Amino acid sequence: MQKHVEMGLADPALSSRVVKMPLADDIASAVSRADLIFEAVFERIDVKRRVFETIETTAPSTALIASNTSSLPIDGLAASLQRPERFFGMHWFNPPEWTPGIELIPAQITDPQTISQAHIFLQAIGKQPIVVGSGPGFVANRIQMALFREALACVEEGLASPEADDEAVRSCFGFRLPFFGPLQIIDARSIHRGVV
Repeated sequence: MQKHVEMGLADPALSSRVVKMPLADDIASAVSRADLIFEAVFERIDVKRRVFETIETTAPSTALIASNTSSLPIDGLAASLQRPERFFGMHWFNPPEWTPGIELIPAQITDPQTISQAHIFLQAIGKQPIVVGSGPGFVANRIQMALFREALACVEEGLASPEADDEAVRSCFGFRLPFFGPLQIIDARSIHRGVV
């Protein structure tokens, strides 16, 4: 946050608020009175399972537990929990303070009310929740990786320099992506060409 302030990207008051946030000494004290818990340890299922075990033994039984995994199957993580109906994926994107979209990934056993509560929370803090299924990379990363593969192929095939490649995305079709998703663009192109 301090780097963002130094670059003029964030209000200095926000940085001072972050510094004043209380820190817990351990997982148990951090979750003992929490209603919603975000797990964001590194992507090793054995480490995540140990963290979930501590959370479940010390957090209120009504607490929602969200994993910020970007690659591990949500159903596989849910299988190790005592209360899997209160568990789901909540995939944030970097930088989280600016990126509005957050993927919500229910496990097959997740209670729909759990997702509804998470949805309400995210909207209350100004985020845009998107409910997606649990597959490798979920949805946003899969689409992003396809873009990366094609961008690299264009450079490798000599169609564009890396700089031209990036500029083609930024100033051509990328310019409209904040307003229209790829399927909306396909629909609009089909209607424009008279193909329905």
